[in-house]
Amino acid sequence: MTFSLKNFERWALFYMPAGHRHVIVIGTPLGGLAALRTVLSAFPQGLHATVLVVMHVGNQRSLLPELLAPHC
Repeated sequence: MTFSLKNFERWALFYMPAGHRHVIVIGTPLGGLAALRTVLSAFPQGLHATVLVVMHVGNQRSLLPELLAPHC
């Protein structure tokens, strides 16, 4: 999906429950993985927010979901 505000608003209305439309956006270069793990591990369990992570990974397939899953 190409990012646009309209696409994001549609996505937010569908996936985020009413009253809990909080979004945390984190941007980091590939070298920021350790810091990203630390930040995500510090979020409380049951956090009522959507966390979007933007990381430059180049042309290869991203393993970010697998790498971060134990910390979320």
